[in-house]
Amino acid sequence: KQKKYNILISQGFTDAHSNLVKVCSALLPLKKELNLNLFVKTNSNIKLPKQFLKTNGIKEINFKKNISNVYKNIDVAITGAGNTCFELNFFNIKCLYITGEKREIKRAKILEKMKFGYFCNINNNKEFLKKFVITLNNKKNSIKKNFFNHNGMLNITNLIKKYEN
Repeated sequence: KQKKYNILISQGFTDAHSNLVKVCSALLPLKKELNLNLFVKTNSNIKLPKQFLKTNGIKEINFKKNISNVYKNIDVAITGAGNTCFELNFFNIKCLYITGEKREIKRAKILEKMKFGYFCNINNNKEFLKKFVITLNNKKNSIKKNFFNHNGMLNITNLIKKYEN
């Protein structure tokens, strides 16, 4: 029996560049083939077409619940390079960074260089899907566990301060 993979798709508080639908649409051809469960993080500011979600079997989740319970079941996260990406890295979740914000692009490239995940342009489906499959099949997470084990929150704070605008 093929393993089911839980994929979290999160694009910040407002999804300013409408990346959620783009990411979901890009993953749909692989959904059945790779046995993917797609979860989209939403809130009161993000409205996705209910028919699109229902037709494609995509589940909405809200982070009002205990966030650690959500994260412990996620295999790969597709996220912007804001605060959520640091939380995901803290929980040792493999990441792909999708963003259109200049400061987040800079941060995503730095995180990729540090081997925390891959930065992708969602408008290049071929590159995105290639990096997604690599991330999904990577048995060993490339995240440096030691970065978060010793003074983890201090390390995150220092990293944020270092690369702020």
